Amino acid sequence: MVFFEESVSYTHRAGDNVLPHAHTGYEIILYVSGCGTVSVGNEELRYTDRSVCIIPRERQHYEHTDRTTQVLACVLHTDYFAVEEPVVLAGSKYDGAIGRLIPLLGELYGASRTAHWKPGEKAAEDLLYKISYVAAHLLELRQSENNKLSSIIIANTKKYIMANWRSNINYSFLAENVGYSYERFRHLFTESTGVSLKQYHLGIRLAHAKEYLRSSEIRIREIALKCGFRSAEQFINHFKKRMGMTPKHYRRMATREHLDKTFNVAE
Repeated sequence: MVFFEESVSYTHRAGDNVLPHAHTGYEIILYVSGCGTVSVGNEELRYTDRSVCIIPRERQHYEHTDRTTQVLACVLHTDYFAVEEPVVLAGSKYDGAIGRLIPLLGELYGASRTAHWKPGEKAAEDLLYKISYVAAHLLELRQSENNKLSSIIIANTKKYIMANWRSNINYSFLAENVGYSYERFRHLFTESTGVSLKQYHLGIRLAHAKEYLRSSEIRIREIALKCGFRSAEQFINHFKKRMGMTPKHYRRMATREHLDKTFNVAE
């Protein structure tokens, strides 16, 4: 069984924010070029040139663009694969499959906008099955990276970081407890999640900080300390680098527009 809800192609300008949204099917997002973050709950996943992000069904997410980003995406219902957690796939081992996915998503976008191509017809189904097949292969490549560092270990590492996000975490300790050197553990975590341990940890801190900024009047310095930063200056620098604006500016925008009218996407 395979069918799709929509297919889109667009360009985000640097500094754009995509409003929180969710779909009933899997969203397959191909970042042809650019860089930024995809936020799902308290997780922030980093994407770069030629990255593929797969969002589980009905999971609300939003994006922030650090550099102008060209996107091809579709929302797909398929039984070819199952994804419970969002993933970003990038790097040399995925490059061949991503190279095959680019023209398929481009064809889907172009074909879905013609009067002669209709969902349910054989040509349409064949194309959707091809996309499903390549996406499933990308997920298989991710799973086969290392049997020992399984999805369970990655999930437990995420849980540990989420439970201790205010603290300075000893990543070497985590690595030793699964039998890896820090360098190997760090590499495999990045390959499995699309983001480094430190960036993952920072993303959680900033996600909590954004919630404080949106929902409270706590001073910036207090938010910085609550979220595990050494100083307000360190917090502001990290926030501005990730979000393209200061915490004060973010709070002012969020308060004024409730985040639903402020952020625009360049179609």
